[in-house]
Amino acid sequence: LDSIINSIRRRLQEGQIRHRKPAKKIMLNEDHRVARVNFAQQNLNRDWSRVIFLNEKTFSSSQESKLPLWRLDNTRYEPSHVLDTQRSGRISRGILGWISSDGPGELIQIGGRMN
Repeated sequence: LDSIINSIRRRLQEGQIRHRKPAKKIMLNEDHRVARVNFAQQNLNRDWSRVIFLNEKTFSSSQESKLPLWRLDNTRYEPSHVLDTQRSGRISRGILGWISSDGPGELIQIGGRMN
């Protein structure tokens, strides 16, 4: 049995199909995709040097397990190879940060739930 499994794996690798972890991306619906493209097109020529980018991030433990798959090289982000995520798990720390053309700003810990 081991020789059969090794033979199958060898043939897959010869065909450039390797055992990989799927990429993870936040699940977007079509309205989200359209809104993102519209925003990018509307702001193509904006002077971004006068903008402050602000974002909050929740660092959390995750209960997701690694789900390997077999795929061809350079196909990581094909839709059939991406594991959609809707939740990141249990909240542990909320952080707020910002950056501008002058460089990064402070990181600020946020207490309580971010919702």
